[in-house]
Parts: sequence; C-alpha cells; structure tokens
Amino acid sequence: MIKILDFYMQNCAPCTALKPTLLQIRDEGTDVEFLDAMENTEKAMKYGVRKAPTVVFVREGEEVHRFIGVKSKEEILAILEDLK
Repeated sequence: MIKILDFYMQNCAPCTALKPTLLQIRDEGTDVEFLDAMENTEKAMKYGVRKAPTVVFVREGEEVHRFIGVKSKEEILAILEDLK
C-alpha cells in the first residue's frame, strides 16, 4: 500500500494550494501524512527535502516516487495508479 508524505512549510502559497487536494485523496482512502518540514527536520532530511511542497510516495518504508510543487487531483491519482 502506498503512503503519501506531504512536506510543507507555513506561509507557503503552493503548500496551501495543494493541501485541499491531498485532503480529498486522503478522504477517499489513501494514507496521507502532513509534515511541517521545519518541525520534522529529521524526516525531511531522511527524504532529502529541500523545497516545499515536496510530496513523497512511500511503499513499505521505501520511496517509490516524488514530486515538488502543485499537481491536480487527477495527476496525483494517475501517479498512484501507476505505482500499483
């Protein structure tokens, strides 16, 4: 099963724009974890996060895909489908 890690920062306009989309995806059954990159520095370093938003797709603890910036719900669902 895929888990999505959303690394965001406070007062980041793209992060704010992406959150409702990820909330919808979470509400439809995908595990989504929202992580403030400044408060979760150890995890952000583990995944090499340098920009926000960074969205990391993880399967069994291993990164299988990532993107930086904002994508539509359809684009994110297509990524999830490709990773199945």
